[in-house]
Amino acid sequence: MISFSNKVGIITGGNSGIGLASAEKFLSLGASVIITGSHLGRGEKAQKYLQEKGFSAEFVQMDAANEQDNQQLVKHVVKHYGKVDFLFANAGVLTDTVADKLHYDQWKKVLDVNLNGLFLINRAVIQHWLETKTTGAIVNCSSICSFVG
Repeated sequence: MISFSNKVGIITGGNSGIGLASAEKFLSLGASVIITGSHLGRGEKAQKYLQEKGFSAEFVQMDAANEQDNQQLVKHVVKHYGKVDFLFANAGVLTDTVADKLHYDQWKKVLDVNLNGLFLINRAVIQHWLETKTTGAIVNCSSICSFVG
């Protein structure tokens, strides 16, 4: 059986769906897990759900598309948990608006979170590993929507 005892992981977009299910699985394997999301209410609900299942996971509210938020998240995790062993970059937003009705601000939000946010959290974690001469694992999640124009 796989064990994640003594492993610390960050799951962006961990407050619902695939991210929350992944958090539950990693926690069941012994990992310490920090979940993130932009919506405080959903994050608190996810944290409560995990606690009711007998797990202790921390929720950190942040904007995945904000460079400083990503850097502060990694610093927070290292300060409180000592390290980052893995990252599951799962944060994403979706719009189902057709192109001719899509506002440019909506388009920018999708790119900022789904593309730039992925880069920012990956970079922040990699920088930590380079500074500490440690390594870990990164999984970048996408969805079926990446195949739809």
